Amino acid sequence: MDDIANILKDNIAIAIGAIALLGAIGWWLFAASGGPVMDKQVARAFPLVEKTVLTENTRLFRFSVGAGKKLGLPVGRHVRLIAPAGPSKAEIFRSYTPVSTADIVGHFDLLIKIYPTPGGAMGRYLDSLEIGQTIDVKGPFGLFDYQVGKFKELGMLAGGTGITPMYQVISAILDNPKDTTRVRLIFANVKETDILMKSRLEELAKSFPEQFSVYFVLNEPPPGWEGGSGFISEAHIKEHVGLPETDKQVLLCGPQPMNRAMRVNLTNLGYEKSDIFAF
Repeated sequence: MDDIANILKDNIAIAIGAIALLGAIGWWLFAASGGPVMDKQVARAFPLVEKTVLTENTRLFRFSVGAGKKLGLPVGRHVRLIAPAGPSKAEIFRSYTPVSTADIVGHFDLLIKIYPTPGGAMGRYLDSLEIGQTIDVKGPFGLFDYQVGKFKELGMLAGGTGITPMYQVISAILDNPKDTTRVRLIFANVKETDILMKSRLEELAKSFPEQFSVYFVLNEPPPGWEGGSGFISEAHIKEHVGLPETDKQVLLCGPQPMNRAMRVNLTNLGYEKSDIFAF
């Protein structure tokens, strides 16, 4: 009986090993064919290939997914980054939306703000990476489901790094000649130097004046500032996003207090709960 048990044990081990090998081969063939390289259950390690300092506390990190491959992230979805937190500490998990579009081949880009201690552990970890070092990633995650033609117009209320999912959606729309969805963005920040991708957003507004507009709001505006001041108000929304309409949705992405305040403002302007989506 012991011999039979040992034989069965050995056969099971061989079978498990074969399954794992076949799975790895299948994954390699799929990824090598140019298919998406994401997995919700198994973390994939992607090497850092470029880091750009945009502002004093903002970086653009570019990670390679391999030649001819795509990240395979649907528009508006996010990835989960996993980093070690040190000996005897739990791993760090943070979610980010790449600013690169889904059709980009070979890499994906993350726009991340580096916060001082005690928060911002993931940002500081990423900032410490050397070129060639890797970060573990799972995904895609998220409930946003963008479909061309689903809405005639999208309003967007973004705060700080909350611009990242908005920018991905904006890029997907404006890069597609068949997508006529209008987009009206209000982007809130503390100072003018905090505005991420300001020149790019202004460039898009000039290139697509009938389809995209952006209005900046600052808590601490400089002298001569021509945008909005304070927090995003009902008046700002009414003028730069507009009132509820058929086939219109408003997207929110910012700190939780901001999102809650924006829901109140939108409700006061007549928007229904179903008209609002928060990333």
